[in-house]
Amino acid sequence: MQRNKLIIISILITVALVSACAPAAVPTPASPGQPEITVSTNPNPPNSLVETELIIDVKDASGQPMAGATVNILADMMTHSMGLMQGQATEQGNGRYATTVPFMMTGDWKVTVEVRDGQKNLILRQDVVFPVQ
Repeated sequence: MQRNKLIIISILITVALVSACAPAAVPTPASPGQPEITVSTNPNPPNSLVETELIIDVKDASGQPMAGATVNILADMMTHSMGLMQGQATEQGNGRYATTVPFMMTGDWKVTVEVRDGQKNLILRQDVVFPVQ
């Protein structure tokens, strides 16, 4: 009985430590006068058991939230081909865009975010790697 309690406590501590090491939102290194995006997830870190919401914040070259952009998402597992998933994020307001991604397996997933302006010109493309648990 005492041994079972120790095992359960050890597992809970391990889960807490792994969760604390989760990656934060990933900003694009921006040069002055360049657009910038920040990508975050909910839950953070992403979990293969539930759909993950990708949250993309887009700022224009002057640092203001960018409205009216087209934000496309491409997601692919890096170590085991699960097929390329594609989708478009929907505008939430104030430069924020969101979509859900069903990360189906644990491991590293590469997410490519493409931002296009109102004339459909590509203004920014960023790859982000998320360790899915």
